[in-house]
Amino acid sequence: MKRKEEIRQEANRKYPYEGGIKGMICENSIPIFIQGAEWADRTMIEKAIKWMEENLSVCKGSEAPYILARFRKAMEE
Repeated sequence: MKRKEEIRQEANRKYPYEGGIKGMICENSIPIFIQGAEWADRTMIEKAIKWMEENLSVCKGSEAPYILARFRKAMEE
């Protein structure tokens, strides 16, 4: 399952109400939940990349950029 799908499922689980006032609140809360989860993912990926850049100095030659690119792609999927 892709991360975006996981986030959407969790948003719908967190805000399950349909119809009425609770339904309207939930309907408006889902996009905000999704935006918050996506922001959290981006910031954690950036923190992880920064840590890896600082600590992958043990890699020989050009391995570090390749590893970072693969890591970023895997985390963004």
